[in-house]
Amino acid sequence: MELAGKRVLITGASRGIGQALAERFTAAGARVALVARSEGPLKELADRLGGTAHPADLADRDQLDGLVDRIEADGGPVDVLVNNAGVDRAGFLIEMSADDVDFLYRLAVAQPLVGSDWLAEEVDRHGKRAEHLPERPKLGDALVAEARPGDRIVIMGARDDTLIDFARELVEQLEGRV
Repeated sequence: MELAGKRVLITGASRGIGQALAERFTAAGARVALVARSEGPLKELADRLGGTAHPADLADRDQLDGLVDRIEADGGPVDVLVNNAGVDRAGFLIEMSADDVDFLYRLAVAQPLVGSDWLAEEVDRHGKRAEHLPERPKLGDALVAEARPGDRIVIMGARDDTLIDFARELVEQLEGRV
């Protein structure tokens, strides 16, 4: 995919993988719109990369309302979404506070169930094509259908051992096309 001039929305962009992605997309000529809870680091990164910063807690449904409108008003339509948001809270569940458990549930369980579809609907509403693929088989079919020789497909996930099987299935399907 040619990224020069494309607008890339990256969630979880203030540090770690999200920051690295923002830097790589910018180096490839993309214009980045960055979303994360950490307002200070987010704004510093956006300023350094010439992008836009949009502080938001994606686990808070109220903060999602109008987010795409604000992002697009601040720099134009979104062409690519990288939904990278996550948290680094670790430990035994029984040792966590009720607030931490609630937050982790909203971000890791509830937000993915309701979180990406709202963005696809917003993108469609703005005249672009977006598709929400929450089921792994449909996602795999879409990846295989769109894959071209030389493409790289990266499967990442910290909490799901079944991703190895998913990646193997994709490789088998792609090998069958050669």
